[in-house]
Amino acid sequence: MSELENIVAWDNFKAVIFDTDGTLYDQRKLRLHMFVTLLTYYLPRPWRLRKLAILRKFRKLREENYDATPENLAETQYEWCAAAANVPVELVKTMMQTKMP
Repeated sequence: MSELENIVAWDNFKAVIFDTDGTLYDQRKLRLHMFVTLLTYYLPRPWRLRKLAILRKFRKLREENYDATPENLAETQYEWCAAAANVPVELVKTMMQTKMP
């Protein structure tokens, strides 16, 4: 049994809603929170600012290509960013899948 299963009583839920377009939460508040979190992490680590630029580029490209329908969007989104940032695809994948401390 996972740690999450110990915390959440899943039997009490009838449904789970995934808000993928930002209609059920305050986007401005979330973006402000993300901005503060990122600044708090990266400002004391200026040697990692390049990664912040890559993260920004990834988000921007995903938003610009919201209606793109490539055969494998999961892979293509990393390729877009890697090409635009001139970095290896594996670096982008690792960055997007790593949780900040």
